[in-house]
Amino acid sequence: MAEPGKVMLYTRKQRGFACYRLRSRGFTMVELLITIVLIGILTTIATSMMRDWAVSNDVNATAAAVESAFDQARQAAVSRGRPVLMMPRAITGNRWKGIVYFVDTDMDGALTDNDEVLGEIAESQRSTVDVDGADAIIFLPNGMSGSASADYRFIDLTDNGYFGHIEVTVCGRNGKDYYRRLMTFTTTGSMSLQSQDFSGQANPPAACYNN
Repeated sequence: MAEPGKVMLYTRKQRGFACYRLRSRGFTMVELLITIVLIGILTTIATSMMRDWAVSNDVNATAAAVESAFDQARQAAVSRGRPVLMMPRAITGNRWKGIVYFVDTDMDGALTDNDEVLGEIAESQRSTVDVDGADAIIFLPNGMSGSASADYRFIDLTDNGYFGHIEVTVCGRNGKDYYRRLMTFTTTGSMSLQSQDFSGQANPPAACYNN
């Protein structure tokens, strides 16, 4: 017959093993579901924030490329003594889809094999470019810039309702959030930038398109 003290020690060991088994049994189904839901919520938030960052970054990069293109086109016109044209690669409705700018060597108002292409700006999947009301933009050797008529004649920006400037709008969209950069270029080459972010818009802001 076992001594009383030994029986008590054995019982305590048994209880200890039982508690250990309870503690090491793993997660319940409810705990797993809660964990999965929390991971899903955090992933959704992180994905949306990453998309916001990607769209905003793309819009800023496109706006910087447009500003650089205007400066390069103006400087090329002055240094080469020939007009430089900035035109859309394609047009959808009234919207420019991509930009090409070149030295119009033969001064015929069109991009030909004799002309020197200075650069292009491709419209990305995240951003759109809109040039307000202009079929093309002309930079003259005297440093002036203006819009173009149907036959690519120079139109001073103080005429034809432009009020002395051309507006270029770069927009990006993530769901109902829009990112707009409005650049204003004057006839003499100065530029101003207005950055605007719109959250929860049912309709796109002015000069922005569903991209």
